[in-house]
Amino acid sequence: MDQAHIDKMQAARRETPPTVEEYCQQFVDAGVDKETVHQARIRLQQMNLSLRLTYSRIILNKASSKVRIKAFCTECMGYEKYEVADCTDKGCALYGVRPIYRRKVTKTSNNDAPV
Repeated sequence: MDQAHIDKMQAARRETPPTVEEYCQQFVDAGVDKETVHQARIRLQQMNLSLRLTYSRIILNKASSKVRIKAFCTECMGYEKYEVADCTDKGCALYGVRPIYRRKVTKTSNNDAPV
C-alpha cells in the first residue's frame, strides 16, 4: 500500500460520519419509497456508526448477498457481531450461512500466572 492510499484512508476516518437524516436524504434522492425510508431511519438510529455505511449500501441496492446476510444476522443479534456465532435459532433460514466472527485472542505471558 502506498503512502497516498494510507493518507486517503486516514483522512476518511477523521471525517464526520453522515447523520441519520443525511443517510435518509440519500435514500429519498435515490428514489427509495417513503415507507422504506421511514423504517430505515428507525434502524439507523438504533445501530452504531460503524454499521451505518454498510446498511445504507444495502438500502441503495449496492451490496452483495454476503454483505446483506452479515447485516441481517448482526441486526438480529442486537447489532453485536460477535454474538452471531452464538445464534441458537436453528429454524432461521440463514442459520447455516451465518457469518462467524472471531474475537482476537491476546496472548498472556507466563509472568501473569498465579504462583
